[in-house]
Amino acid sequence: LRLYGARLVDPAEAPALAAMAAELGRRAGLPAPPGLAYVPSQVPNAFTVGARNQAVIAVTDGLLRALTGRELAGVLDHEVSHVAGNDMRIMALADVIGRITSFLSTLGWIMLFFSLPALLLAGYAPPLAPALVLVLAPAGSTLLQLALSRSREHDADLGAAALTGDPEGLASALSKIESRTGGMFERIFFPSRRNPQPS
Repeated sequence: LRLYGARLVDPAEAPALAAMAAELGRRAGLPAPPGLAYVPSQVPNAFTVGARNQAVIAVTDGLLRALTGRELAGVLDHEVSHVAGNDMRIMALADVIGRITSFLSTLGWIMLFFSLPALLLAGYAPPLAPALVLVLAPAGSTLLQLALSRSREHDADLGAAALTGDPEGLASALSKIESRTGGMFERIFFPSRRNPQPS
């Protein structure tokens, strides 16, 4: 939250938003209602931090200004679904596994580099398969992590639609967010074109 300059919001400051988050948390079976945080950014975005019993949903100023109440409920419910599914822990574990894979691959390359002269002098040609594993393991780990992230996003969308009973609200919100942040091509090749702030 500090990274994005977020400020925790007292329920009295935004009673309607706090009540909406508490009701969605109750429907999702969370042990405690999620807290709210305000991010002073024009990028329309929302994200969740914490665990099931102490989650905080951060929403940006750009999101609050861009969406209607119905659309905001869909986005909040999407984030509540992430909390209910323990997605923060799952993705943290996937990140740790990815970092370990990358570290072990780098360590393997260093060991191979320093042992290669001795192997060649002994007339032993190192097999190609281990070298390929060292090259492909980090990329494979990253692709699996991205696939897991996409799967969790789809599950959160489904959970949000089920909890609110209003899938059109979330769909409308996602459409507005994409129109303001640009399509996939624009986000990859011109990430700061519409707004220089990080999303």
